[in-house]
Amino acid sequence: VMTAAMRPASALSADGPLNLLNAVTLAASGAAAGQGVLVAFNNRIHCARDVIKISTYAVDAFQSPEIGALGWVQDGRVEFQRRTLRAHTVDSPFTANGPWPHVEIVASYAGVSRIAVDALVAAGVRGIVVAGTGNGSIHSTLQQALVEAAAKGVAVVRASRVGSGHVMHNGAAKDDALGFISAGTLNPYKARVLLALALARGITDRIELQRVFDTY
Repeated sequence: VMTAAMRPASALSADGPLNLLNAVTLAASGAAAGQGVLVAFNNRIHCARDVIKISTYAVDAFQSPEIGALGWVQDGRVEFQRRTLRAHTVDSPFTANGPWPHVEIVASYAGVSRIAVDALVAAGVRGIVVAGTGNGSIHSTLQQALVEAAAKGVAVVRASRVGSGHVMHNGAAKDDALGFISAGTLNPYKARVLLALALARGITDRIELQRVFDTY
C-alpha cells in the first residue's frame, strides 16, 4: 500500500497524517489481501495500474479517471466496491530482478523529426513507447521512423499523452500493418514499464507483446 501527502506537515490542514493512517488501516485489512499494489489517498483506494496524478497541488491529486477508485477508507473502515480484473503481482510472470532492457519514450508533436528515433535505434534500443496525440496519433515523419524501427526488431508501443481513454488497437492507426503494439489504457510511462518487463522476460514477438498489454 502506497501513500503520500500533497501538503507539508507545517501547512494548514496537512493531509499526510490521515493518508498515512488510512494506508496502514488498509494494509492491515483482510479485504486488501490479493488485491495487488494499492494506493490510499484522500480517503480513496486505487489500484496501482490505473491511478495517475492529475494535479500538482490538490489534495485529491491521485485519481483513476478511466475506471474510478476501488473503494475508500473512512473512520477506520475499509470498503471495497469492486476489484481489478487485470492479472497482477504474483499472478503475472514478471519480475523486476536483474537489469532492464533499454526502453525509451518519444513524443509526437507538430514538426517532430525522426532524429530521436534514429539515434535510439543506432544505440541499440529494445523498445520505444510513443506518446501520441488523441487516440495515439503519430506525426507522419515520426511514424515512418517507427515503422522502420519495428522492421528492425524494435518493439514499438503506441500510447497517448491524454490523461485518460483507451488507445484502440487497429483503429484509425492500423497497428498490425505498421508493426506496432497498442497500449490500451496505460499511459506512456506505465506502458514503458510493462514493455521493459515483457522484454526482460524474453517476450519479443509482436503478437505476444500485444497479448501482454491486453492482459496486464
